[in-house]
Amino acid sequence: MNKYLKILVISLAILVFIFFTLTISAIVYKYKKNDYKNIENLEIIPTLGNHYVINSFEIIGKKLYIQVFNNKNNSNYIIVYNLDTGKKIGEILLGNTK
Repeated sequence: MNKYLKILVISLAILVFIFFTLTISAIVYKYKKNDYKNIENLEIIPTLGNHYVINSFEIIGKKLYIQVFNNKNNSNYIIVYNLDTGKKIGEILLGNTK
């Protein structure tokens, strides 16, 4: 009887250890996984004046690049937006055309 009880306790301890390891690994996997937002409903409203003209746009990774032309001072800009948040990251002046 004592031998069977010992085998039962050891096998249950091994099962508890295996299930504990699986639980911890599942929790770690859940929080390490990158969550990608669905960007099909993301609304970005650029505040461009009437003197700006959008020439082109491009999406690379999680950034939106919009090339605009300023008719007022004849200069080209690239405006960068983050697609996760929808906020403007920066603006790059390409140069003036005369």
